[in-house]
Amino acid sequence: MNLNALIDAYSASYRGRDPSLSARLRFWRSRLGDREISSIDADAVDEEMAFLAQRGALKFIKGKGIVPADRPLSPATLNRHLVALGSVMTFARRRRLLPRTHVSPLHGVEKQRESDGRLLYLTTEQIESVIACAALARWKKLPVLIRLAFTTGLRLGALQQLRWRDVDLQSGRATVERTKNGRPHVAHLTSTVIALMRSMPGHRLPDGLVFSGHDEHRPHHFRKAWSIAGRVPAHGEP
Repeated sequence: MNLNALIDAYSASYRGRDPSLSARLRFWRSRLGDREISSIDADAVDEEMAFLAQRGALKFIKGKGIVPADRPLSPATLNRHLVALGSVMTFARRRRLLPRTHVSPLHGVEKQRESDGRLLYLTTEQIESVIACAALARWKKLPVLIRLAFTTGLRLGALQQLRWRDVDLQSGRATVERTKNGRPHVAHLTSTVIALMRSMPGHRLPDGLVFSGHDEHRPHHFRKAWSIAGRVPAHGEP
């Protein structure tokens, strides 16, 4: 079996919600797709990772297609390409498409050192200030979305895909059937969130999105409103 066929099988069984996974797997298809999976070793992976780092980021331009973005890929992005290939190889071993004794082609391939990033957090007062600013937005659901995000820790993608049938205001629960890792998650709603959701505008049809705009089946794009509401300094910032 070559890598293209293996990626096809893996993709058909994938139940996660990583929107960038297909793009990363396309890279491996383009570089090693015709190779037999048993012939792919650490040297081949190292070579392709070096090519990827040298190639840099890509972007789409209407009329030109995919072109270089003239910027490097971040260490985190490079590592995620490596993880994507590792997931495919792990799938192959579990399905007995490779012998149990097969040495992973990722063995010995070093990951890029990632930045620790900058940890910022908001105080309770700052959160309330953000919500108060959001209340001035034309899209009246924004304050509810922000409070729900802060109190449940749900990801943006999960909130945008949340439908009224997934919300039980009686028991105070919201169920996300498929999270990024493919497993369901039950979020518990505070009494404040329940009260706010009861008063939300809209028809609250079971199949309608909770955080929609005029079209109940499309999530509302609120980034401009959020950028304005979110201009509250995090704790420790000037």
